[in-house]
Amino acid sequence: MVNALAKIGNEFQALVPVRGSIAATVQAVLPGSRVTAAFQHLPARELGDLKVELRQTFLICADDEVGASETAALVASMPGLRPVQAGSLGSANAIEALTAVFLNVNIRYRSHVALRLEGLRESGQ
Repeated sequence: MVNALAKIGNEFQALVPVRGSIAATVQAVLPGSRVTAAFQHLPARELGDLKVELRQTFLICADDEVGASETAALVASMPGLRPVQAGSLGSANAIEALTAVFLNVNIRYRSHVALRLEGLRESGQ
């Protein structure tokens, strides 16, 4: 779980690494490992508070099917989180950048927004 973000004034902005995302950069540096981009867009405070009921879609990006499936199984074991495989590590850059948007909305509205995708079939995971 990592995002390349910079706080400029009162706003978070996404930084774009040379490889497009931090996840893709880690995969390039550690080519023999299973890298899965996950947890970037979930609010850390709520994720760490076992009393908070989460109802969110959890996006997973990976080039390795086994790593993606293992991450999805871990997420599925957490109440209220729905794992959705969102593509290869090439898609991780969009999710990493979306985190900056969520943070900015949370700051502006003093809220805790989260992602929920509607219309997915259960077997589409």
